[in-house]
Amino acid sequence: MASAKTLEHIFRDCISTSCVWAELHVTWPSELTDVFFQDWLLYDFTVHSIYISRSVVCTLWLIWHVRNRQVRENTIVQIQEIIYRVWSYLLEFNAVHAKLLRRLIGPKRWRPPEGSCLKVNFDAAFHAPMLMTCVGIVIKDNLGSVVGYTSIVTTQIPSAFAAEALACYHAI
Repeated sequence: MASAKTLEHIFRDCISTSCVWAELHVTWPSELTDVFFQDWLLYDFTVHSIYISRSVVCTLWLIWHVRNRQVRENTIVQIQEIIYRVWSYLLEFNAVHAKLLRRLIGPKRWRPPEGSCLKVNFDAAFHAPMLMTCVGIVIKDNLGSVVGYTSIVTTQIPSAFAAEALACYHAI
């Protein structure tokens, strides 16, 4: 029973997990059967391509998520559902990643202000578990040169919307 709580068992040795890896065509060399989880991950990131590593990380996250649901809610998730969700998440990730690469902000997209005006860009990142936000502000002139910038960390922010509003307030 004690082995069921090790990371090695949860992510590698458990029969259900082994079936998931087999269905995803991710194989592990036999010499890695007795290594610690961290060494196992290091092997993955050094030997496999970024695409295989992404699927491994996504699968690890889903296995952990499913295990937590099973412990907390006593729900059973079928192996095929895990595999379907891995492929769905990876397809979604690849689609979003492709869109982001097409929409990279660069000199062609950013337009400087006219005349002697300044342009203020701002954004906020929100961390819900800690009710914390970080606001970033950049001010550029008509040549595109940065004339000012700041970042502000604030706690006790209740929502992402409030974080964005705070970013706007600080920018003004």
